[in-house]
Amino acid sequence: MRSVPERDAACAPSDTAALTRSMGYYADGHRSEYVRVVYMRGGCALHDLERVLGGRAMAAMMRGYVRDHWRGVATTADFKRAAQAATAKDLGPFWRQHRIL
Repeated sequence: MRSVPERDAACAPSDTAALTRSMGYYADGHRSEYVRVVYMRGGCALHDLERVLGGRAMAAMMRGYVRDHWRGVATTADFKRAAQAATAKDLGPFWRQHRIL
């Protein structure tokens, strides 16, 4: 069995993969990265965001975000604005670190 760092490296998406890439990117030869980026890294990013905002602020932000976009179209920019409004901290470095462009 591989060690954790080796396994993590093997599962890591390429440097050009990002949560906000279009579906065309993943359909055009990058399908294996889709699961790693969207399902694995996306969940980790939300968990990390909760650590930055705090549990109560994250829950309140998510309730407001869902309420504001219920039965509508929501974008990554909408989510980033909602998260930024929940804190006085600059989340720019967080988004870059997690490849949420």
